[in-house]
Amino acid sequence: MNTGTSHKKSGGALRPKVLVLGDSIAAGALSVDGTTITHRLSPTFVELLAERFAALEFVVDAVALRRTPDVLVALPGLLESVEPAMVLVATGANDADLDWRRFVISDGAVVRSRTPIERYASDLASIARLIRAHRAKAILAEPIGLHLASRAPHLCSLVKRDLGPAMERAGGQAHADEIVRRYRDASAVVAAEFGFLHCPLGPDLASHDPSRVLAADGTHPNELGHRVMAETLGAALAMSPLVVGEGVRTA
Repeated sequence: MNTGTSHKKSGGALRPKVLVLGDSIAAGALSVDGTTITHRLSPTFVELLAERFAALEFVVDAVALRRTPDVLVALPGLLESVEPAMVLVATGANDADLDWRRFVISDGAVVRSRTPIERYASDLASIARLIRAHRAKAILAEPIGLHLASRAPHLCSLVKRDLGPAMERAGGQAHADEIVRRYRDASAVVAAEFGFLHCPLGPDLASHDPSRVLAADGTHPNELGHRVMAETLGAALAMSPLVVGEGVRTA
């Protein structure tokens, strides 16, 4: 689902636009059924950023289950229509996430992400190249992880099987963390290559008990999770050339 949401105040002069490229998390999803968001929360991390940086206009393009290859296809048109001064790339969780269908069918023998790490890194670099070509600035937010102990009951209820043993055979939480780390490292490398800011969301979320920052499905951040994300992203945005260079005031 494309939210097409613009968080701005009416009247006044035109303000620099921040295009937020996101997935269901940026849309405020608490749970998703297929590609349909069934429960949402507010305020989202984007709404919290809009409150803090009132001198900026935030335009959200968020699609459930969006992956980096999807962003690459949509980005040229979005850059032309929105003309952002800054792009916040807040995707990657669906790229790093496991292909659960193959995992279940193989009884845990096939453990692979939805987007191969090489494809993710290549497409993210292409996204950065397009943003730079439009003379926009960017923040690349690293993918958030998942908490298997919270995620497992949700998945088990969907497939009506106990996936716990298969998850343990596949390496459990430690292996899941290692997979996500590769995608986070890739996003940091791309950000450095193109001179963009990189926002390490993982450590700040991981500093809290997962049950306090994640919804019942073990994937989507809850209200506190969005506030943690807003703090981390806000710190990155406050240091960006868009804010520092143009003297943008914050709340």
